[in-house]
Amino acid sequence: MALENELQYYRLHLIDMLGVNDINEGKFAVIKGDDFQGAFESYEAALEAGYERYGLVPFLVKKIEREERVHYFSRMI
Repeated sequence: MALENELQYYRLHLIDMLGVNDINEGKFAVIKGDDFQGAFESYEAALEAGYERYGLVPFLVKKIEREERVHYFSRMI
């Protein structure tokens, strides 16, 4: 599965990424393998930092959330 290692790293290090008093909650994490580049204010800033550091290879940009929200989509119109 693509980005499996990055998702596992995210789950294992979520508490550390949240920071003191959840200061990073709502920001976006950039992860490649076991390398956590940091937390960024916007998805666009995180994506730009990821491309700058890793180039055109897969890396994870994920919103840092203590409780992950589940979104449901339907094909029905």
